[in-house]
Amino acid sequence: MRGNSAFKYLWKFGRLYREGGLVLRAVFFPIALSQPAVKAAFLVRKKLFRRSVKRQRIRRLLREGHRHLRPDWEAVLKGAEAWLLWSWEGPTSPSLSALSSAMQRLFDKAYQAWQKSLSF
Repeated sequence: MRGNSAFKYLWKFGRLYREGGLVLRAVFFPIALSQPAVKAAFLVRKKLFRRSVKRQRIRRLLREGHRHLRPDWEAVLKGAEAWLLWSWEGPTSPSLSALSSAMQRLFDKAYQAWQKSLSF
């Protein structure tokens, strides 16, 4: 994701989902206007991890987990678009396997909530 307006939209209209130290703020759109269909940003607060080395390590783990799961998410969306803001707020650094499974559960929870909001 790029651009200040995209982040403002995500902060204003995104729904928040938490599991442990992982936080997802997600916005879904019924049609994909651009590629890729799943856009993401990653956030690790300086307040929690003062050293940039630790922040970058967690950001890389988030990015790697997202990279592995994105093809499955794009298949689930079927022409829709999603903007995701992943952030880590836990006190310790996560493992990639635990992070990936938590990311999958949070995405599923967010997607199901969006699907329910579409049906009348």
